Amino acid sequence: MHYRFGQFELNAGEPELRRRGRIQNVPAQPLRLLQLLVSRAGREVSRETIIAEIWSDGTSVAFDTAIHTLIRQLREVLGDNARSPTFIETLPRRGYRFIAPVEQFPAGSAGAPQAASPPVADTSPSLTAFVRENRRRAGLAVALSILGLLAMILSAFRPGDQRPLRQAGGVATVALLPLRIDGLDAAPGLTEQLIDSLGRIEARGLRIAEAGSTWQLGRGDSRDRAALFGIDYLIECRGSLRGDRIEGTLELHETRRRKVLRAERFTLGAEDLEPLERALASRIAGSLAAALESPVSPGQAMLHGPASYRALIEAQYLLRLGDRESVARAVERLRSGLSDDSESASLHAWLALALGRQAFSSVPVPPGLIREADHAARRAEELDRESLTPRLARAFTALYLQRQPEVARQALERALEIDPGSAEAHRLRAAERAIAGHTLQALDHARIARDLDPLNMAVRGDVCWYELYADRFAEAIVECRRALDLEPEDGWSLMGLAVALEHSGKSHEAAGVLARSFRVPAEVERKALEQADPATWIWGRLAESYFSGRAADRVDGFLAAVLCAGAGDTDRAIAMLALAEKQRSGWLPFLGVDPRLDPVREHPGYLEISAKSRKPTPPVASSI
Repeated sequence: MHYRFGQFELNAGEPELRRRGRIQNVPAQPLRLLQLLVSRAGREVSRETIIAEIWSDGTSVAFDTAIHTLIRQLREVLGDNARSPTFIETLPRRGYRFIAPVEQFPAGSAGAPQAASPPVADTSPSLTAFVRENRRRAGLAVALSILGLLAMILSAFRPGDQRPLRQAGGVATVALLPLRIDGLDAAPGLTEQLIDSLGRIEARGLRIAEAGSTWQLGRGDSRDRAALFGIDYLIECRGSLRGDRIEGTLELHETRRRKVLRAERFTLGAEDLEPLERALASRIAGSLAAALESPVSPGQAMLHGPASYRALIEAQYLLRLGDRESVARAVERLRSGLSDDSESASLHAWLALALGRQAFSSVPVPPGLIREADHAARRAEELDRESLTPRLARAFTALYLQRQPEVARQALERALEIDPGSAEAHRLRAAERAIAGHTLQALDHARIARDLDPLNMAVRGDVCWYELYADRFAEAIVECRRALDLEPEDGWSLMGLAVALEHSGKSHEAAGVLARSFRVPAEVERKALEQADPATWIWGRLAESYFSGRAADRVDGFLAAVLCAGAGDTDRAIAMLALAEKQRSGWLPFLGVDPRLDPVREHPGYLEISAKSRKPTPPVASSI
């Protein structure tokens, strides 16, 4: 039987999938799933049916993750989009449905495809349909921010062009470079908000890289780095603030050919930041006005007051910087914003996330901080039950501060229903799965996050560690070295590489990487390499250095436990883990999977601490 849908033909007998006559490279399992969905087009196909058809031999796998992976592979091949699907619709918690019209022909009939047709260049998707759909889903204000930049990308190639933006069956990844507007001190925060808006909607065949990649691209030769790590196109905005106006240019770059595909000049008003964000997009979206059901009106639908909007974008940027002082400043900016707009779900959610970040660097974690973060997350969820960020805030506080893994699991499942293309949602889901002991599922989610935000060092470092949590040490070495190609001195990736090497029996090499990670003096590193077990020796020196001259109330119990375990001092490591439990360390939920703590797992005190680490944080009466 042959099936035809869109530009595709599926031969169920062979089986094979063709696009405009050309055979597509699709692995066997995704192809079987596509055949199942297409043969039941328009009808729900349950997860149970998929499991019975694809794994009929009784193979046991993590089925939810495996199905998600197969669906993701099919969407890549079809150029489909989970948030506004053309072919495969997700039916949350039930299954999937093939929604495109399907023509069916018996094999060998006149209607069935007989031979490969000449390749034909893709055309851009219908902008009219895209704009109308996203106006309905996201509202005019957000749609304009997104469409302005996407319009430039999608219109960069016309139907007659020789090189379509996305190649047949593929998906192009597009990243926004940090805005460079001389004289506008809010440009970094404005960049964060524009990326956030842009990431809410994808055009078919396009993937928008998330904020971590944007800031990594702002360093060094952005085009070379982008091409190396899978970014196909860059959007660059440069300009200057002249009085109450911004004059500048917007450019679209193709990374591999190092070519500017399109450039436009603009002049925009800059009296207030939120209208500026919309106006920046609206200037380019002017050519789309005819496609809209009503004229473009940048002044509609203010989402925040001017003061609270500035507080939000400044806090987002400060959190991106990540150091302790910047995180503390972000908390204060968000509190200030809430004094102007106490009903903003976004401000409450970001405050919960910022307080969560503070908790990781606080020894011990103040109960008042936990209480305030929990209150902010709950309030965000009460104010907005349909958006992503409140769900992420609830999951983060439940997982790390409240130690309520079931609450976190439910929040993350809902977050991924709202936005299956959110790197941060997959990153948190990876943590939740690892803490629950499902390390291979965690690894799958970490890899998805990396694909969505390919230049984000935190995300890439996470993949290294989830390989470690799954005892895949050779793979962890590869992933860590790949991350270090992007940022050679990234401490998280260096530590992961050292642990992977040590668990692979490469103690000398591990010692060298540990010395690099902790910036050990050269003479200490040379002495370590003279030892029979260099890695254990250098762990010992690191532990001595950490405790030397440090007041007892300034000891980070979890870090100290890691150092002592590496040095083979298991009794002291257990004592430090007990301290970490009293301090409510945010790292303690990973106790059961962190390979650095393998030496203490046979200690009599380990099970008691492990049990305590899973107990929810005792409720504290709120005075907020």
